[in-house]
Amino acid sequence: MRIKNPLKIYSMQDGNRRITLFSLAIPLLVQTIIGQFYGTLGTMQLSNYSDIAVSGSSIAGSVMNIANFILNMVVNGTVILSAVAIGAKEREKVGRYASTGAIIGVALSVVLALFGFVFAEELLVLMNLEGEALAFAITYFKIRIVFLPMVAITSLLNSLLICNGFPKITMYIGFFISTISLAMGYTVLYTRIEKMIDPVYSMPWVANICQTISLLLTIIVYVRNNCAFNFKFSFKDAVKIFKLGIPGGMALLMYTLAQTITTSFVADMGVDVINTKIYIGSIISYVPMLGYAISQANSVFMGRFRGAGDFDSIKVLYKQNTILAISINVVLSVIVLIFHKYLISIFTDNADIINATSLIFLLDIFVEIPRAVNNISENSLNPNGDVKTTFIISTISCWLGSVVFSYVLCVLLKMGLVGIWVAFIADETIKAVVYLIRWKSDKWQKTKI
Repeated sequence: MRIKNPLKIYSMQDGNRRITLFSLAIPLLVQTIIGQFYGTLGTMQLSNYSDIAVSGSSIAGSVMNIANFILNMVVNGTVILSAVAIGAKEREKVGRYASTGAIIGVALSVVLALFGFVFAEELLVLMNLEGEALAFAITYFKIRIVFLPMVAITSLLNSLLICNGFPKITMYIGFFISTISLAMGYTVLYTRIEKMIDPVYSMPWVANICQTISLLLTIIVYVRNNCAFNFKFSFKDAVKIFKLGIPGGMALLMYTLAQTITTSFVADMGVDVINTKIYIGSIISYVPMLGYAISQANSVFMGRFRGAGDFDSIKVLYKQNTILAISINVVLSVIVLIFHKYLISIFTDNADIINATSLIFLLDIFVEIPRAVNNISENSLNPNGDVKTTFIISTISCWLGSVVFSYVLCVLLKMGLVGIWVAFIADETIKAVVYLIRWKSDKWQKTKI
């Protein structure tokens, strides 16, 4: 389809349904907010029970996220191929890509789960944890990592549901599972059941139970909505999935590794500093959510337009959504800055921590502006097959910006969390400038999917 009005938030026809950008973005936003909100409440539950549990579970979760991002290589490649095939109206290919991606994801997750379980202590020692916090993190990590195959298949099917135009369903499942998780967490931490079981160590099992329920529900709705899946494995498709998925997944992995390493820079500064970073992160993580939801919807549209060969719509989509995402991030980050003392007091009543966060919330405004550009750019270049570019740009930038600058400013110059946020600004800004140059060059149009 051709877009005549460049200011139009447009839609596309999908069989008997019409899909709009916001009909995809809003459910994605709600699902993300629900997950993050319940995650924040979970942090609050633990913070009222044990500060050691907060730091231990958070850092264990950061290490586990590395495995999740490795699995996202398979998800990314599968979704890109599926979106293009849907745009080209090739249903048989969509089913073949889905089944091949699922088989690869399960096999890879089993290997990662075994590795993580065996080397849990070695991995977490690298995060500068020690004593009781380290012991808790190891147990938490081992319990969670064994359910990684379920995480892998759930993530893939959820992404394919969104790719097929069913984001509301994934939103409803997310809301339901998050509610169950919160209720179970409260039960094991604050009711009489805590006398029968160790409440803190039961939290990872709560997550695993909820993950199992989520997988079962996702499979049911995937089948009932007649989403393509033909139970076949194609070696050629596997190669395509890795060719498209590895660069994009590696970019996310490098970013996660960089974030994990920067967290380790403050780990030896004490539990209070770690928790301050966790509390700040819990608040500002809401800022880019709407912009990121738009970028995810943008990715689905990009893939379908690419499959239809409609480059005019692709260019309009990129410009429109970049401006939109920047505007949203600026407004929301300013609102958070204005109310940051009230927001941080939800987590702690320590006046020193509350007062020390003002500058960081101010600096975060300058993180969110280029981050909006990067989210839209990555979710525009990747579905157009320009995945190697996003990998190279994001890898160099995050290691130079986040890691090197964070070490210099936080460790060598003793700037603490402020130094880390200045490094974040450098990282996001470098990426944004290079992405804009790449998009303007139109070289992404020459990529083959």
